[in-house]
Amino acid sequence: ALDEAVRGGKLKQGEVVIFVAFGAGLTWANAVVRM
Repeated sequence: ALDEAVRGGKLKQGEVVIFVAFGAGLTWANAVVRM
C-alpha cells in the first residue's frame, strides 16, 4: 500500500506518515516517518 501511494503521487517527499498496528494481547506499535 505504501509503494502504491508513493508511485501514485499520493505521498511526496517531506510529508509525515504515521503507521499504527494493533495485535492480540493488547500488543501495539507505531512509527512516525518523514518521507
